[in-house]
Amino acid sequence: MTLFFVDVTRDEVNNKLKRWMHKLESSGFRLSRSKIEYLKCSFSGRDDDDGGEVTTDAVAIPKVEKFKYLDSIIQQNGNIDEDISQRIKVG
Repeated sequence: MTLFFVDVTRDEVNNKLKRWMHKLESSGFRLSRSKIEYLKCSFSGRDDDDGGEVTTDAVAIPKVEKFKYLDSIIQQNGNIDEDISQRIKVG
């Protein structure tokens, strides 16, 4: 299962993740914390990195620079070069 949490601030992403995890776990589901990762995209072109982390239960979630979803590669820097290269190789 892939979920996306989108918000303006890292604190709000942390809050959404915490609420979502609590809701799942209170319904009897277990979340694999070793498979959680996040990707920060700066759509405005500005890098407003506050140095904070996305966390779950006070454990930092690893940050990645690219993410594959529905056969598309989403990159942190907004480029589509890797996605295009991958599609050419497959074709």
